[in-house]
Amino acid sequence: MLWKLVRSFHGLNRHRNRKAQRPRQQPRFGQRRQGVIETLEHRLALAGWSAQGPELQPDVDDFPDFGSGDNIGRSVAIFGDTAVVGVPDDDGDEGAIYIFKRNGTTWTASQRLSPSDLVAKDIFGFAVGISENTIVVGAPQNDSSTSQIGAIYIFERPNAASPFTQVAKRTLTGDSDQFFGRSVAIDGDTIVAGAPWDDFGATDGGSIVIYERDTLTGTWPSSGTKRTASDVATGDSFGNAVAVSGNRIIVGSPLDNHSSLSQPGSAYVFVDNGTGFTQEGKLIASTPAATDRLGSAVDIDGTTAVVGSILRDSSPTLDVGAAFVFDLVGPTWTQTATLFRPTPTNGDQFGASVGIEGNLIAVGAPRTDTPLGNSGSVVVFEHNGLSWAFDEEVLLPGGDAGVSDSELGRSVSIHNASILAGAPEHSHSGPTNNDLGSAYVFVDINDEPFFTPGSNISVAEDSGEFTQANWATGISAGAPNESGQSLQFVVTNNTNPTLFTVGPAISASGTLTFTLADNANGSATITVVLMDDGGTANGGDDTSDPVSFVIDITPVNDAPENSVPGAQSVDEDELLAFLPGDFNSISVSDIDAGSSAIEVTLEATNGTASLSTAAGLVFSIGTGFGDALMTFQGTLADINAALFGATFAPTTNYSGPASLKIITDDLGNTGTGGAMTDEDTIAITVDPVNDAPTANAQNVDVDEDGQVPINLSGTDVETPTGNLTFTILSLPATGLLTVGGVPVQINQTFSGPPALVYEPSIGSGATSATFDFTVTDDGDDSAPGQADETSAAATVTIGISPAVADGTATLVDGVLRAGGGSGNDSVIVSRSGSTWNVSINGTTTTFALATVNEIRIWGRDGNDSIIVDTNISIPATIDAGAGNDVVTGGNGSDLIFGGDGVDLLFGNGGNDMVIGGDDFDFVSGGAGHDVVVAGSVAPTFTAAMLRDVAAAWAAERTATEGVDDGTIDESAFDGNFDILTGGAGADWFIVNIGDWIIDYRPNGVNGDLITQI
Repeated sequence: MLWKLVRSFHGLNRHRNRKAQRPRQQPRFGQRRQGVIETLEHRLALAGWSAQGPELQPDVDDFPDFGSGDNIGRSVAIFGDTAVVGVPDDDGDEGAIYIFKRNGTTWTASQRLSPSDLVAKDIFGFAVGISENTIVVGAPQNDSSTSQIGAIYIFERPNAASPFTQVAKRTLTGDSDQFFGRSVAIDGDTIVAGAPWDDFGATDGGSIVIYERDTLTGTWPSSGTKRTASDVATGDSFGNAVAVSGNRIIVGSPLDNHSSLSQPGSAYVFVDNGTGFTQEGKLIASTPAATDRLGSAVDIDGTTAVVGSILRDSSPTLDVGAAFVFDLVGPTWTQTATLFRPTPTNGDQFGASVGIEGNLIAVGAPRTDTPLGNSGSVVVFEHNGLSWAFDEEVLLPGGDAGVSDSELGRSVSIHNASILAGAPEHSHSGPTNNDLGSAYVFVDINDEPFFTPGSNISVAEDSGEFTQANWATGISAGAPNESGQSLQFVVTNNTNPTLFTVGPAISASGTLTFTLADNANGSATITVVLMDDGGTANGGDDTSDPVSFVIDITPVNDAPENSVPGAQSVDEDELLAFLPGDFNSISVSDIDAGSSAIEVTLEATNGTASLSTAAGLVFSIGTGFGDALMTFQGTLADINAALFGATFAPTTNYSGPASLKIITDDLGNTGTGGAMTDEDTIAITVDPVNDAPTANAQNVDVDEDGQVPINLSGTDVETPTGNLTFTILSLPATGLLTVGGVPVQINQTFSGPPALVYEPSIGSGATSATFDFTVTDDGDDSAPGQADETSAAATVTIGISPAVADGTATLVDGVLRAGGGSGNDSVIVSRSGSTWNVSINGTTTTFALATVNEIRIWGRDGNDSIIVDTNISIPATIDAGAGNDVVTGGNGSDLIFGGDGVDLLFGNGGNDMVIGGDDFDFVSGGAGHDVVVAGSVAPTFTAAMLRDVAAAWAAERTATEGVDDGTIDESAFDGNFDILTGGAGADWFIVNIGDWIIDYRPNGVNGDLITQI
């Protein structure tokens, strides 16, 4: 606790008691008591009370009467901002009092009071007391009715701003030398004054007189109520010191003999329970000793009393003095503490004056030798809630500290945490200032609070709310008497506030809390002070020294975050692109990845994924394009560039649920905690779309005299093959395409894949043929309402190969084949029994013991000569080919085709069909019912079809249906001059204008027929 001097005042000549045979005891100067006062404020760092300004001293210009020997401070009393200082030796010991008033922290003398009826040696001001606007002053040697009977004077003021005026003087009757007014005290409407040598009850036993103001009239009674101790005895000096608090009065009797001891002293408590003051208890030391003089000074606050024992020994030191504390415990006053000066010395007179207020006690020790002989001191004690403890010893302040014999502490008074102490023997510089005296006001200034800080804090990033109880310990407002102050911690600086969403704070109990900002790491230096509500008045300090500590937020590897859209949909066989413009972009972020590589895995189901670019990426799985699974590493920038516009391609022709999973792994490159991942899956619905079917092109090969089956095929995702519709878009330019033996028509449709047959035509010379078709589905059951789809046209390509190699002859399965070359060939087929000979350009191939059912001969290009021996009656098919050819058939039903060029064609025997072909031809049917054609036949007619026409004519000898509009190739009738001869039998001449017919015989059953094209 720090006590500070706020003012001092001075006085002169010390009064010497004219009754030397009676020890002169220091009076207790009373003041108003109102129970426990608000907890005092102190400042631990300064460790003491401090004087509030200089000593209280009247201004010489305003109050020129004071001077050497006045003994300013013989008595003191303080109430609020008013201080009363007794000067009993002023003006020839008539005495006076000075009244000082406080404005802020400045004390100023406002009045000097000295009643007009005073005479020398009255020592007016020997005792003073104040309560609110009333002052009582003792003049114990006043001779009002008899010598030194004593008197008291009462002064009042209407308010604190007004001056005091005398309103009453009271004295006693009886014998002389009662010293009435040696002690006075006032509290509210009660005044008590001591007459320690009154013979009331016993010679010099002493008494007190109690005056109670009429609350209606505001006047004081002319006579009071006298009381003395129940066991008063001669010379007890009862009334040497008095104090009053509420309805209790305490009276010192320092010369009381008891416990078979001489003058151990005692004190008495009187209480008014509504019927007047009666004795409540007698207070004696628990271990009394002779000449202790307990009762030299007294004070009371509620039910706690403090009593000075001016000559109490503290072994081994003698006469150091003590102060005893008594508390009313139940109905009994009980000693609860014995107080000594911390470093007692002989003759300190500790206990010469006492004051109590709340948990504060001040005890005067006017004869202490610190720092010089008899400089005096005031010792302050505080109650810490358990017991009374030494707080501080207050000495003469500043420049006054070097003055001996000042007797600081001869008088004390406490009110509202201000201690007023007198030093009546204090001398000042100057020849007339010896024993002028002083008075000082000490205030308890607020002590600096303190605490023990905790250690630095280290927490992991993203820890969120942090709480540590008891981070601050040893939290104190300062001295014990400030324990009731409100405390709060204030953070004065935070070097890195961005680390927190709720900044660091410390509760009054020392709990440290803060909330970290997301993804923040680093260090912050926090500076904190502890503040109390004691204020800074009079130089107090309400703030502790600043303490700094560090909050270190260690980086923790933050998980990456995938930004993915919600569920997506895409049409079957279409690409799904992930783009910001479509509000479905994919990106990756990682708050602490920086430029470090991270790893991304894309996994597609029922489809594949493709990045927009692979720049800067390193792949461990896949290539980044068209992958069902890919894993790659790169920086965030490169990865997000690749994901910008990435696509998902459903599996071809698939519809239904699909997905694209993205797994991002930061590889644990930053902070602690290892690698972190984020996994998200984008649900994708592939909407069904009716896919166009596919018509499958194909290539087939066929010999020029053969047939080839052609099975058309097509596929469709949704439609079974059997439900597909096949449509023929075109027919082969040559040859015949049939299904089930029936020629196929353009735009003919088939349900399901048809089984077709192709047969090359005779005489066309074609080496290939083609036709086109399409396939149409029947819609998609999973996508109702969608139209049927038709495929693109597909082409069937038919390669037509020679049935026999040029210049060779073969006999296979009863078919004798012979082929010429590209030159002018001579081909002769003859027979001798079962031996067959084929001569080609002079080279004969013999087939012995052979069975031949049909002969097929091809002249190829060139001017060829082809002869089938007339002894051969099996049918022969002869294709002379291009060139000017001469062909002679055998006696079977032959089919002869002259082809291009000027040809001579002879059917010979049998029912033949002889076709001249292009250019000028001489065509002769020979014997039999022949069909003789000047031009050519349709290129789509096969040898079998032409044989059917010839056979029908030979059998019925009527025109076959369709010869003139289907069989004959009208374009081959080019106007060239042809000569036709039928020979024997009924012949059918098919001619054009300009052709000649020889031996036409129209009459009879075997008559000839002419058809003009």
